[in-house]
Formats: sequence, C-alpha cells, structure tokens
Amino acid sequence: MISKIKEFFERKRYWYFLPKKIRFLIWNIKILKKYKTKNGDYYLPFFAFKDGIRNRIINNEITDKLIFDKLKDFIKPDTIVLDLGANFGQMSIL
Repeated sequence: MISKIKEFFERKRYWYFLPKKIRFLIWNIKILKKYKTKNGDYYLPFFAFKDGIRNRIINNEITDKLIFDKLKDFIKPDTIVLDLGANFGQMSIL
C-alpha cells in the first residue's frame, strides 16, 4: 500500500485530479528550474512532466546515445562545434 502511494506521488499523478483547463494553464507556464545532473547543469521546464527528453536529462541519461558516440570520434580537443537547433542543448554541454 505504501509503495502505491509513493509511486502515485513520484509519477505526479495527482495533477490529473485538476480539471483539464487548469492543468493546461499550469503546464503551459514557462517556468524553468535548474537541474544539476552528472552530465552538467540544465535549465529545463518545471511543469513538462511528460517531456521525454527533459526526463531523460534529469535521470542522467544521454538522449541520443548513438549520435553522441559517433560525434566523439570526429570532435577533437580544442575544436569549436556549433549545436544549431538544439532543444535543451544536451549535446552542447557534453
């Protein structure tokens, strides 16, 4: 029973008790929170609970591991790289 209660709050399911219009208003507020991860510090949307990229960054995962591994072969120390079109800029920090 306690594990189900803990899971309820960890998954933030309590948000769904609010009416849909209020949830929409809250989730579209662009509040950024600084998250310190093993991979670096990121300012990510606080209310974007279902954003897969945000959640992977918070969980210390690399979102595009295959691309990251390939880039390591080509980028040498002291090289300037432009990360154009970055979403949250995880590749820029790595």
